[in-house]
Amino acid sequence: IDDFEGGVPAGWFQYGDGGTTIATTAVVTDARPGGVPSTSVLSIDYTSAGWGGGTGHDLIPPQDWSDWDGFDFWFYGANTGGTFRVILSDNRSDPASDTAERFAYEFVDDVAGWRYISIPWALFFRDYAFQPAGAPDDGLTLTEMWAYALALPSGTSATVYLDDVRLYKLAPIDDFEGGVPAGWFQYGDGGTTIATT
Repeated sequence: IDDFEGGVPAGWFQYGDGGTTIATTAVVTDARPGGVPSTSVLSIDYTSAGWGGGTGHDLIPPQDWSDWDGFDFWFYGANTGGTFRVILSDNRSDPASDTAERFAYEFVDDVAGWRYISIPWALFFRDYAFQPAGAPDDGLTLTEMWAYALALPSGTSATVYLDDVRLYKLAPIDDFEGGVPAGWFQYGDGGTTIATT
């Protein structure tokens, strides 16, 4: 979805309560695991006050994610101990206004450094913190995704980094549709019998 190689993408936004400040810039680093040399990442320098704030990407036109199995990204934390929230904006009841149903996933910033976060759709819950007026209540449909955001833990100040925000698809190793695959084996102690079909 976003790799930040071309800078901060169009449609990137911030929001927050009074006293919250958020500055986002694309910076170059050689330190991200799995990244190519001199990869660009998104720097999020923030102070989160009051009920907090967040930053994310409006997806216009909305995207269909229903063919994918989950959402993943690289995150460089500051070990603040605060809880970050990934928020997805699903289908709208009114396409002309922000009535998208919100779904969230929470993780604790308890590592100072890079980590890979992979979230299957089943771990997203209907967001208890905020639903706009008129939001549907029909589950995570994934067919009309309007935005994703990273909500910042209130009462913390830090610089964190985000990179390679992606969708992923699981590929089966064996689905047995063609029978027992070549190379399938059994093993066991004396008297053990195993039949596979």
